[in-house]
Amino acid sequence: MAERIVVDTDVVSYAYKGDSRFAPFAPALEHKELVVSFVTVAELRLWTLTRNWGAVRRDDLLRTVRENYIMFGVDEELCRLWAELRHVGGVAGRLLPEHDAWIAATAIRLDVTLVTNNRKHFEGIKDLRLA
Repeated sequence: MAERIVVDTDVVSYAYKGDSRFAPFAPALEHKELVVSFVTVAELRLWTLTRNWGAVRRDDLLRTVRENYIMFGVDEELCRLWAELRHVGGVAGRLLPEHDAWIAATAIRLDVTLVTNNRKHFEGIKDLRLA
């Protein structure tokens, strides 16, 4: 079985759009089992709605995500990790945004690396590996 890696929403978006910002991340994703948080799927759905994409284009994005990524859903352990990340960040005066906390919790829960273009959002989180 291939090594797993969690992919942040921004990197999924770059890959789908063929954006040049994807190029630096491509090597980290090669020969890996790509995982996204349920929140990434929700963010992408919202993205298509706010940009007024038609049904065909929306369906193409969702099909691409289903074919290339495994969506990790919610379980009790993920909820515990999410709550701890939000709490610890809040106590430290650096509250992690809710969606970022779900994505970070997913990577920690699976004990895998997170690939993101938004490293600043995630730096300093205990037990989180970034690529």
